[in-house]
Amino acid sequence: MVGAKPVLVRKQQARLSDFYPVTLPEVQTATQQMQNIPATTQTKASSWHQHNEDLENNDGNITNVNQIYYEPREGYFPEVSPLSAEQQLNMHLDELRAKTENPEDIVQQFIEDMRNEKNVHNVPRKLRERTENELLRNLRPLPVSEVNEKFGRIRFPSKEFANENIPENMVDSLRRTKQFRDYFGRQTTLPEHFPSYHTEDWLDPETGLVREGAIAPVTAVRRANSRDIMGGMAQTGGGLIPLPNSSNESFENRNSGRRPMLMQSQNPPLEHFQSGYFLTTPYVADLDRSVTVHDTDALIGVRGFGAPSGDVFQARPAGEAKEGATEAVVHSRIAPERLVPLRYNDSYQNLIRGDENSKPSFLTLNDIRNFFRPKTSQDFRQAIGREKDDTISRNQKFDYIRDHLPFMQFAPPEFNEMVDRHGMPAALTDDEKNRFLEAMEEEDNNYHRDMTNKKRKLGNKLALIRNLGATDWWDRPDKGDVLTLRDLTLPSIWGDPMAALANAPPHTKDALIELFNHRFNTNYPTNKKLKEMEESIMPTIPKKKTQFEELNELFG
Repeated sequence: MVGAKPVLVRKQQARLSDFYPVTLPEVQTATQQMQNIPATTQTKASSWHQHNEDLENNDGNITNVNQIYYEPREGYFPEVSPLSAEQQLNMHLDELRAKTENPEDIVQQFIEDMRNEKNVHNVPRKLRERTENELLRNLRPLPVSEVNEKFGRIRFPSKEFANENIPENMVDSLRRTKQFRDYFGRQTTLPEHFPSYHTEDWLDPETGLVREGAIAPVTAVRRANSRDIMGGMAQTGGGLIPLPNSSNESFENRNSGRRPMLMQSQNPPLEHFQSGYFLTTPYVADLDRSVTVHDTDALIGVRGFGAPSGDVFQARPAGEAKEGATEAVVHSRIAPERLVPLRYNDSYQNLIRGDENSKPSFLTLNDIRNFFRPKTSQDFRQAIGREKDDTISRNQKFDYIRDHLPFMQFAPPEFNEMVDRHGMPAALTDDEKNRFLEAMEEEDNNYHRDMTNKKRKLGNKLALIRNLGATDWWDRPDKGDVLTLRDLTLPSIWGDPMAALANAPPHTKDALIELFNHRFNTNYPTNKKLKEMEESIMPTIPKKKTQFEELNELFG
């Protein structure tokens, strides 16, 4: 414009956001893209094949080729998903995971199904098969082409398979995804790796139960197989599962205990009492006498066992069992969160294996015997930490027991004034205990060397103390021996061992009474029989008149 004043224009510096905006535009689908394309440019070069066919088949009424207009056919332009291939895969995996049954429900259903069996073996494998079948149950109804389209890219090395059957390794491919890691396995918790860890005030004094959210200490131990421990805890998440066992049932049928364990498989009225597994106390006096019907190379602790956790169980003290060990048979499942495998880092085994990750080894019953019941003065000094052994693994075992297993003692707390943690006389000092074991070693050497001392008095006295007064009732002569404290007492922390029997429904109680009568040739009446007897004698008993009926007879 003529006469206008010049305007100074300042050039702004270019910024990265001018080329890469912070908010990215929404990705349009194929339909939205078609709406923005002019109609005259909506054809593609490949559509001219159909165009030429239409020209050859026209009836001659069309003189101008431009008069032919083609609408885009449905499905000609494929739908473009705004999600990436990885996002689509995760979406399909999430949908499949939502349709799959909860692993806890699968374990519980497995327990119900196995109650009618006589024997059950390889439980981890059976649970793994059930989870795999549950996963395939949701895949088999789908067309194989659809399964390939949704989940084919997670397979390695091939990403495609024939349109006939779902490949066998499809489950293994799904097992490695983050959606199904918690389904085929589980993430362990901190209390499962630290046996000594527990919360304070974990027991509610008013209800006698474990407080909600509290972590109870280890109050029971089971001798188990290391493969079963890892299979039941880490791989399947089954924990300790009550299953029928003919060996346990036949043992209880022999009348081998004063207090019998009432359990019988293939007896539906008994319900929870058809199957079970045995536990014992964390005291070596019981653990060393316990007997198992399976191979054991490991120990596993149980937190808050008994009535505090609502476990269904029966128990008997040491004096009422054939083995002389306090034990309990458990009829309910114990979740893996309450289990603690007793493991330590064995540097010697890791050196042999060439494992730099320091793989832990399971603690066995033989590993703890020299710690809790030393036979030599050297065993005692190493147990209390005064000296080290030449074997590295032995030192690591003793250090682990001393620092991480405070709940394990030689005897129950009722005998603290009698014996210490290592089964030695509590009245002696550590130096006196050491000299006592040295004198016992000398006595044993003389006995084996020249047979001059035929009686090992010190060894017999120590064995008598470590026996804790428990009487061998099954083979002792009938002299009227008085039962001792160990013969009759159960761990107080286990709670009421008869709570499960007392709270059982009436038909289950009748089945238990009938089982007891059959085993011990007794004739205790059942609730059903008492009710029938009451109904049979009721008509013979004259009914007492009420006061209203008496007044009515007098005054009409």
